[in-house]
Amino acid sequence: MISEIVRNIAIMALMTVFFEMMLPRGELQRFARVVTGLLLLLAILSPILNAFTKEKILPAVTSSETKSSTGILQAGEDLKEKLSQDAIGEYQETLGGQIAALAGLAPGAEDVTAQTELEEDGSLSRVTLTVSCGAKVDQEVLKEKISELLINFYTLKQEQLNLIIIAGKDDENG
Repeated sequence: MISEIVRNIAIMALMTVFFEMMLPRGELQRFARVVTGLLLLLAILSPILNAFTKEKILPAVTSSETKSSTGILQAGEDLKEKLSQDAIGEYQETLGGQIAALAGLAPGAEDVTAQTELEEDGSLSRVTLTVSCGAKVDQEVLKEKISELLINFYTLKQEQLNLIIIAGKDDENG
């Protein structure tokens, strides 16, 4: 084993010297020296790292729980499910923020919050919007404008949209 390591390092060193002789002088040679030096360093350190890996890390990785292919597949499926749920949650949150921002563009809308529900394929199944407006704002007109805006933009049906308008108090004293 040690003789094999020494032989590999000697071969790498000879190849490094030969490779450096073939290159022209200048910027390229300095770059080639760095690369070949790193390869030589890798050839030296690789057997040392392998010795540590076999003794300490590999037994933990090859425990009886992960040795079977079903255990590995199950762990992969669990990870896939978790990442999928995380992505759906982030998508739902971002979509709710976009819908709230779009509804907030309607004249008279002050504070808008949105909750979204998704179908299995990721399409919108239901949107619940809570919109605060001033006391002097016509709630029906505001509701109509927001409904029209969201239905057209997200190709929703009226029954998929639940709008809750909350009239606030207009403070005339400042």
